[in-house]
Amino acid sequence: MKANYESVLHVNLNLLESNFKFYKKKLDNGTKIIAVVKAFAYGHGDIKICEELEKLNVSYFWVADFEEAVRIRRNNISTPIIVANPGYKNYNLFVKYDLEPLIFNFKSLDYFNQNKMINCHIKFNTGMNRFGFETNQKEKIINFLNQNKNFNVKTICSHLADSTNESFTKNQMNSFDFICDYFMKNYHSKIERHLFNSKATIKYKNKYELVRLGIGLFGVANNKGLHQISTMTSVVSQIKIINQGEFVGYGMNYYSKERVKIGIIPFGYADGIYEKKNSNNYYVFIKNNKYKVIGDISMDSIIVNLENAKIEEGDKVILFDSSYTIKEIAKSSNTSEYEMLSKLNRRIKREYYS
Repeated sequence: MKANYESVLHVNLNLLESNFKFYKKKLDNGTKIIAVVKAFAYGHGDIKICEELEKLNVSYFWVADFEEAVRIRRNNISTPIIVANPGYKNYNLFVKYDLEPLIFNFKSLDYFNQNKMINCHIKFNTGMNRFGFETNQKEKIINFLNQNKNFNVKTICSHLADSTNESFTKNQMNSFDFICDYFMKNYHSKIERHLFNSKATIKYKNKYELVRLGIGLFGVANNKGLHQISTMTSVVSQIKIINQGEFVGYGMNYYSKERVKIGIIPFGYADGIYEKKNSNNYYVFIKNNKYKVIGDISMDSIIVNLENAKIEEGDKVILFDSSYTIKEIAKSSNTSEYEMLSKLNRRIKREYYS
């Protein structure tokens, strides 16, 4: 029996492919793509997204941690997987599942220097001051790697702090180039490089062998060549008429000044889009018309003012789509589209179509 879910994230795989090809056209022939699929592929569902991107010959997948990597590998994805925060507990499973740690400190170097050759990636800090070796540690790293033959270093990378800041980005690029030049001269084998993310790949001319593409693949970007690949829908579960002087929702924070029709929609802050503190900033669309969310958002539901419109229980509700976009909702919440997507609850049904 096929279950019918009331709240569904509809994912257009044709648009995913279109976005991938958009980036490919911007890059020189031979430039490889690392697809960032952490946080459940930005909420879109990592396994299906990885399956589609693998068909497009993506070079690597990039995930946040060991658990994400194992989940993907156990679902018959064979593309190399870079684990951004590999930890210090799962060496044998890294070997078993052929996972590639991103190494950013000497503790990781020591931990992964065991009895088997392991593919790995080295990260440097060039100004973001998060993960990464410091520039003045490059000689020590090279000496360690050249003396210990258990590492096959495939790439060297860094992370841009703000790709919209051209002067700071240029400084980071210069620092990264300095580090890379040293590695090229002193490491015993060739290493590929990556620095640019989705935004930087559009804004600047890439000169490195790889780029890391995350949210841009899902079309959440200010570029006409990219298309948001997902639409979130739900339904009107119940309709009520409230009278003038009545209240709506927890805390009695909405007072009705007139008799009005309201609709209850089974999608709340636990599902990831909405924040209770911003309850009055959201809208939904029903039959191509816009309706305001009223009252405090509940964990599993929202209430909208239907303005006495001809709407019935069971009617489809659009929470976001290509017109009322993820970026627009994030802006109204004073948050980021990254944060909003990464919080999409896994209890939401994902449906994929081409």
